[in-house]
Amino acid sequence: MVTTLFRYGLLREGIDRFGADRFLFGSDYPICTPPVFIGGVLYDPLITEDERELILAGNAKRLLGL
Repeated sequence: MVTTLFRYGLLREGIDRFGADRFLFGSDYPICTPPVFIGGVLYDPLITEDERELILAGNAKRLLGL
């Protein structure tokens, strides 16, 4: 499980404060390796499947009208 990337619980706190519908996935590429950050969202046990879907794709689709 990747926990140090998000300072365990920090993403959960952000979702609780602002809502999962306000987060977009970003990798900081080319400085950071995207798979590491994707894993940080995919395997965080504090994030629900619905929240993951919003963060990794749903919010971007909504904003882009896709």
